[in-house]
Amino acid sequence: MNKLKLLPLINTLLIIGLILFYVFNATSNNKESIVYVNNAKLFNEFQMTKEMRTIGEDQMQEKRKILDGLVTNYQSIEDKTSEASQSLQNRIVILNQELQEFQQDYFNSVNQKITDRLDVYLEEFGKAKGLKFILGSNILYVEDTIEVTDEALQYINQRYNGLQLN
Repeated sequence: MNKLKLLPLINTLLIIGLILFYVFNATSNNKESIVYVNNAKLFNEFQMTKEMRTIGEDQMQEKRKILDGLVTNYQSIEDKTSEASQSLQNRIVILNQELQEFQQDYFNSVNQKITDRLDVYLEEFGKAKGLKFILGSNILYVEDTIEVTDEALQYINQRYNGLQLN
């Protein structure tokens, strides 16, 4: 009967021991398995972001040139009440709306594609480095020793450019 009274005490001690083992093991052996990346820097300096922005800006520039030409034509018309003037004004309004929609749709779509690619590359980076956590947004303070933004950026740009990394 004495053995049954000791069983809860022994179980409690085992549970406390397991908790202490876990806490000690998680904090002492794996400090480098938790790292931080600056999401904004990673996104903005990713080669794909730069390329897609350039493509989008070039397409926007072409559409702006067409719109600017129509605006110039409209400004040169003396009779703003004429049917041709009203038609041109309507065309300008429609093209301006289309330009704004294109810009919004393009950048939303591109941002999602870039984010998806970054997620894949960061997962590969984490596995290659033996990391358990890669933290990003909403971190108020991070010790410099666990920030790996530049290293991750180098990795993802090399992967994006088709280099196989070990």
